[in-house]
Amino acid sequence: MYYSEGRLLCMSDAALAILKELGPPWSLLRFLGCVPRSLRDRMYRFLARGRYRLFGRYEQCMLPDEKDRERFLY
Repeated sequence: MYYSEGRLLCMSDAALAILKELGPPWSLLRFLGCVPRSLRDRMYRFLARGRYRLFGRYEQCMLPDEKDRERFLY
């Protein structure tokens, strides 16, 4: 879930809002907002099920090094 502009968003709506915030080139994918929500959410669930095959799985969370630490909220 993602909170944006006073609204709580989930699934594909949250992903589209995050793409907008990331800026180019990711924000160019916002055209997917024209796809009906039921289809977008189905694609979202499909990608979510396969995320470990795509990105790998870690046994523990990453600790940022000094140069990346300022990008994280504590």
